[in-house]
Amino acid sequence: MLHPVGTSKNAKWEHQNNAKFNDGTAENDPTELARVKKSVRELDEFAEVIGRMHVRHSRCGKPYVMKTAYNTGPIWNDFK
Repeated sequence: MLHPVGTSKNAKWEHQNNAKFNDGTAENDPTELARVKKSVRELDEFAEVIGRMHVRHSRCGKPYVMKTAYNTGPIWNDFK
């Protein structure tokens, strides 16, 4: 049986998590931000981590937006 798009537990969590950050009710996590910076620097040592969801590529200057806060998984392919 197929479920409608966006109704999985993961999708619901992502929507709730993004909503918390967008309305300002979520707290910043310095440990997670440090992990993100480390992961990004492994890909591009001069990349600029702008915040919990934004990274600027050093070569092209293009800003990348992560799907959810502190989620570096999807940017691995784009930064190569």
